[in-house]
Amino acid sequence: ALDSGEMGTIAEPLHFSLMGALHLNGTLTGDRGRPLFNGQIALEKWRFRGQSFGARSSQVAYQDRQLIFKKGSLQAPAGAPKKEAPYRFEGSRKFDAPPSPAFDFQIAASSADPQEILTFFKLSIPLKTRATGPLLVKGNPETFFVKGPLVLEKVILYGESFDRGSLEITVNQKEVLLKKVILQKEKQRLEGDGAIQYQGTFQVALKGSSLRLQETRAFQSAAPGLMANSALEVEVGGSFRKPQLKIVAAVQNLRYG
Repeated sequence: ALDSGEMGTIAEPLHFSLMGALHLNGTLTGDRGRPLFNGQIALEKWRFRGQSFGARSSQVAYQDRQLIFKKGSLQAPAGAPKKEAPYRFEGSRKFDAPPSPAFDFQIAASSADPQEILTFFKLSIPLKTRATGPLLVKGNPETFFVKGPLVLEKVILYGESFDRGSLEITVNQKEVLLKKVILQKEKQRLEGDGAIQYQGTFQVALKGSSLRLQETRAFQSAAPGLMANSALEVEVGGSFRKPQLKIVAAVQNLRYG
């Protein structure tokens, strides 16, 4: 096992901002100019870009300037509830692709917290949910993307609760794009798109149908006792701390009491 200082020394030429305890077991063959390695790798108490994450393990092979990972697993960050690893992955990292190594990973997320993904980019949004789906991670440290469809369960966004949802997420070096967003609660449904920038701003546009205003937290606080069925167009943006909200509603069966 290598301690965190040695881990940092190894990670630097691989273009990783990575610290932690590395455990490596396997066989090294070949010659000095063309080494071959097959074995197991595990990281404990590791940090990436200054953020703490859970244990990571994988089968690993090195050949022809390429690291190949198979049957990998990634636990939730330190302090999160213990459970089955929410991320499984396979992929490769090539070191003959200038100006920096290229990576190509396929990740299977299972009941994962989206905040764990956004933590890599020092983002936090007022969203509580669990996400399941495949993600493709590709590029290099300077130009990369994370992309895939996610199914959401028990969504709470700005205090509004939904039974389920789905979206297509794309993360690149500039922003997080949210496409084909669908949020559902019984027969109520919101659809739309959005984007989150790393400086802490965002924009979201949603359209809803068959909505019951009396079950919407924003209307309950603004007009308690108001009841109606509504179709909505919602535009929200700005900063997460002080969002700006615009709502256009077509109301039916309006009543009070």
